[in-house]
Amino acid sequence: MLARTGGLIAAVAAVLALVGCATEGQSDMTAETARDELAALFDETETLLGGDWENRDDPAPYECTTAGGGVGVQYAFSRLGDGATDEATIDAHLDEVAALWGEHGYETEVVREGDLGPRLVGGNDRRSRITFAMSTEGSFLSGGSDCEPGSPEASEPVSE
Repeated sequence: MLARTGGLIAAVAAVLALVGCATEGQSDMTAETARDELAALFDETETLLGGDWENRDDPAPYECTTAGGGVGVQYAFSRLGDGATDEATIDAHLDEVAALWGEHGYETEVVREGDLGPRLVGGNDRRSRITFAMSTEGSFLSGGSDCEPGSPEASEPVSE
């Protein structure tokens, strides 16, 4: 079983509140392709970090507003993992994840504020926003795929 604390849960809630469908830029990608790309990046991040992970991805498509003001679709992802043994390991993992996400076109920033501990926040030019945080108690990945044109009713749920 994965260790969780109130602080980690609060951090997850704070990040989920920040994750939304941003509305800048245009894309000809489908919502399903955007979903699959973000799922693959989260899988790759888990492999990089190692340890045990619990997948809490939401299979349902969500409605969002595209850059052009139309109806769009995005998917939400959330994964819980093991914690690190010390602060130096946490900082090393933040750097490793930042490098990986950079290879995939994400600009990243480490945010250190309040009792939440450090977290890595990333965004790309296709409007996906993702976060990684780690403490000695646990870690999490959270984010939303790109908001792409379409409707949730016509989109495919994530197969489980």
